[in-house]
Amino acid sequence: MPGWYAVDRESILRQSGDYAYLNQLEPADWAGYGFVIFDVTEEVAQRLEREWNEGGAEDE
Repeated sequence: MPGWYAVDRESILRQSGDYAYLNQLEPADWAGYGFVIFDVTEEVAQRLEREWNEGGAEDE
């Protein structure tokens, strides 16, 4: 879904975590040292969904 996301850094670093796909994106900003801020546009959300449907979900 498009929108702004603030996710703790540890959740992003976990390769099997729910937010590992955010490793592909450039952060918009940081909140302190522990939270990464992402601005997920409609285009980025669609690209991530396409990539997930092409292989990510089938492998699990």
